[in-house]
Amino acid sequence: MADYRTLPPGTTLQLGFLKQQVKKGALMTTLLSIARRASTFFELENFMAREYLGDGGQGHGSGAPEAAGADRASQVR
Repeated sequence: MADYRTLPPGTTLQLGFLKQQVKKGALMTTLLSIARRASTFFELENFMAREYLGDGGQGHGSGAPEAAGADRASQVR
């Protein structure tokens, strides 16, 4: 791809817009495939919360407590 400084005016804006549209299209395709596999809307909602709205399952800053015994798991042998 050409250097952005050598492109005609407005082209970088168009390229950014096209990238965004491709991303949205991929997201909709993923959601449609998950919706077809989910047996309930609750499963689809959980997927959305976990993958797109939440922290991606990382558990950082969610405010939720750790699982019971999580600190002992490394101590048990």
